[in-house]
Amino acid sequence: MVILWDHEGEDFVVALDQRTGRELWRQRRDEPTGWSTPLNIEDGGRTVAVLNGSNRVRVAVAPHVGGTQRQRPPSRSPAGPG
Repeated sequence: MVILWDHEGEDFVVALDQRTGRELWRQRRDEPTGWSTPLNIEDGGRTVAVLNGSNRVRVAVAPHVGGTQRQRPPSRSPAGPG
């Protein structure tokens, strides 16, 4: 399970084991407050998590181990409701 925590304080994305709740990895982010839900997709035979944000869109290499594969400017700003 991948959770974004973007707000006006210290931002991060964290992955939790769905069975135990144990933290698998955590990565700092530099984003303003946002309400985006990570989206897991298949890309070239592997599962990646698309992480939207107001500053950029990130794609985690593998949600279970973390890390960023690609980044690009957001298609819409801000990442929030509406």
